[in-house]
Amino acid sequence: MCGIAGYLNLAAPGADRGTLERCARALAHRGPDGEGYFQEGQIGLAHRRLAIIDLSPTGAQPMLVGPLAVVYNGEIYNYRELREELRAAGHAFVSESDTEVLARAYLHWGAGFIDRLRGMWAFAIADRNSGTLLCSRDPFGIKPFYFARHAGAYLFASEPAALLAAGVPARANLRRCAEYLALGISDHTAETFFAEIQQLAPGALVSIDRQGRERLLRQLDLRADPAQPGCTSEEFAARVRESVRLHLRSDVPVGTCLSGGLDSSTIAALASADYRQESGRQFAAVTAGCADPGRDERPYASAVVEHCALAWHTTVPDGERFAAEIDACMRAQGEPVLSPSAYYQYNVMRTAADARLKVMLDGQGGDELLCGYERYVPLAARDFAHTAGTLCAARRFLRDARGTRPGLVGMAALAAYFWMPALRRLAIARRTDFLARESREFVRQLMGSIAASYRSLDAARFQDIAHYSLPALLRYEDRNSMAHSVEARVPYLDRAVAQCALRLPSGDLSRDGYSKYPLRQLAAQVLPAPIAWRKAKIGFEPPVETWLATMPAQMQEVVNRSELVRRLCERMPRLAELGVPMRWRLFNLASWKQAFAVSCA
Repeated sequence: MCGIAGYLNLAAPGADRGTLERCARALAHRGPDGEGYFQEGQIGLAHRRLAIIDLSPTGAQPMLVGPLAVVYNGEIYNYRELREELRAAGHAFVSESDTEVLARAYLHWGAGFIDRLRGMWAFAIADRNSGTLLCSRDPFGIKPFYFARHAGAYLFASEPAALLAAGVPARANLRRCAEYLALGISDHTAETFFAEIQQLAPGALVSIDRQGRERLLRQLDLRADPAQPGCTSEEFAARVRESVRLHLRSDVPVGTCLSGGLDSSTIAALASADYRQESGRQFAAVTAGCADPGRDERPYASAVVEHCALAWHTTVPDGERFAAEIDACMRAQGEPVLSPSAYYQYNVMRTAADARLKVMLDGQGGDELLCGYERYVPLAARDFAHTAGTLCAARRFLRDARGTRPGLVGMAALAAYFWMPALRRLAIARRTDFLARESREFVRQLMGSIAASYRSLDAARFQDIAHYSLPALLRYEDRNSMAHSVEARVPYLDRAVAQCALRLPSGDLSRDGYSKYPLRQLAAQVLPAPIAWRKAKIGFEPPVETWLATMPAQMQEVVNRSELVRRLCERMPRLAELGVPMRWRLFNLASWKQAFAVSCA
């Protein structure tokens, strides 16, 4: 895990060490174990190292392998198998790193090499013979890759702040800001909150030549191949077990985030057994607790800790710490976030770093892959009506809705929200009546696109994986972990696991009122039954209303001073008159504008 940056000068050859050094300084938190630079012709590369595999100097970057110079952020979990295959083909290795495997795999297989990778990655490979730059990002977008075209150069980096340090203007993308305020979404397209900065598409492999021409060489697709047979629950369990084993590969200590919920608890149980068998050491977990007993999952996490004999570290963020540290947490994010719950994860990663856990597993992706969110219940019922009839679908909806936190009445309201576009438009219009006409038009266009894409359970699941849920969560995970120089790994987001999950029959995802049924079957083999079959879902939910209630004057002042809020709004909103989510988003957007000196021009 590292921070990467670089440029391809499009106008003419010219060394620009100063730009590389400014980028590297902005990414120092991502790689405190070393830094390196490469400059040749039109290309410059910078790297900040977080040493995880091959801690020796031979693993340092930028790495020169034949005609290639490589900077790379991530982990290729099947690097050992690929290295043996390449050795058998005649390649000689000088390091034990997965970076060298990455470079030699490209030399051997060409653009098709990314089909063989299992892992998370963002990399740039400079071909010193042709002067071209080859850039790629893993198919989920776990690892970030931002780019901009500025002052006659193609610039890239792991975080927007590094591109700003390189001179890219900090100008607000008004469309994205309006969509965030009204709908609470972000990271759903290649565009960012910064008008001049974009993200490389997940799964893309692109080349940029000396003239700046961009060519897509490969695009990995997570969609299930209709020609392939369906996946069984047993096959899914085997894929998850294998993925957890691969994600434990490391030359430094590994731990896991543990909320007490199904996803993280299953990973903790599987990983602890494998880790103990492989290393002979106790596996560690970190949990964020809450002073509010109704939101505190520590009792569930404690049961997992006892069952798996884990070394347990806890943190209990409170309102006072939140008020003192939220600016630092949000600056680490680089762009606005949906909820202050990101601060919980920020504390988990800091606690992991304090415990000298340099790698942390996490359960991101389980809800998207297996339709675990409550919003999927009405969609599943509507799909079921097409095959089993309205009456059977209604019975299923009643059964599943009673097992959720909102209960039957809350889920009925959610179903109406999903099934009645006019009601949805009215609800959003009411809570955003302070927005200017241009902002409302941006929102209207996106709402139509979302409604069209959520036509079925499978379509909604894929849209959440690719656009509306997972990308933002992965951004939070990356920034919160890297703010504390910790590598976060997400075993559910392995291509083999995901492609199997997407081939599971939709009817098998929920059974007898239990969501994510295939994962529960696996959990029942390794966890206490009350954890495996628990229906109550809390998640990372801090007492936001209590925390924000301690700082109303501060929040209103920040919003009132914001030129960006004035640009987006028809009238300045009074936070006390708004719901908690909207209060937070207005404050977070205004704080982001202030922290990065963002202009609205």
